[in-house]
Amino acid sequence: MSGPRPSAPRRSPRRGPRLAHVVARHTLCAVGLLLLCACQGYAAQITLAWDDPNNNPATITGYRLYYWPVPGQTLASVDVGTQTTYTLTGLPAGQTYDFAVTAYTSTAESADSNVVNVAFPPAGQTGYLTFIYPTNGAQNIATTEPFQWSAVSGALAYYLYVGTAPGLKDLVNTGEMPQTSYQVAALPSGQPLYGRIWTKTSTGWFYADSSFTAQ
Repeated sequence: MSGPRPSAPRRSPRRGPRLAHVVARHTLCAVGLLLLCACQGYAAQITLAWDDPNNNPATITGYRLYYWPVPGQTLASVDVGTQTTYTLTGLPAGQTYDFAVTAYTSTAESADSNVVNVAFPPAGQTGYLTFIYPTNGAQNIATTEPFQWSAVSGALAYYLYVGTAPGLKDLVNTGEMPQTSYQVAALPSGQPLYGRIWTKTSTGWFYADSSFTAQ
């Protein structure tokens, strides 16, 4: 990867229909997903947690964690039972992944949770790259708060895009910078916006994405 450049919009993976109701007419609600930590070596691992305040625990059979490479359409999943944290291991270094969780019963599955987007550095480097603010899927964010992202060990520079489509920098184009935060100017409200934070390392560039709306 030679450096930051716009890329084609990412398509959502096709997962087939999701049933919304169980036999008891209980509606399954989407789950809230949170990144706890990620570790990097020659293979990456990530620990995720989720909360589920809107579903009745007595009716939930379990949770499914979905993950897929970005860009890419190859969807994988793991049934984690009723636990609300899970550590996924063996992911390839140098790859960006999206993660989402659903709740399910014997007859229904909820809509997806919010999507967490994480970029793992190339093998031999530590840390991971993800947006701290705004998180992926955030609504009506305040642009008075600086954009923030996780620090990557050995990073040579960071580069922030914000655009009106994935990979565009028509709203914010910072150039290379050393810090892990940036105060953006006012952004358009009432429409989807797309952030991309690039990290420059000794082996090239990699990025993580966040989609959001602004106040």
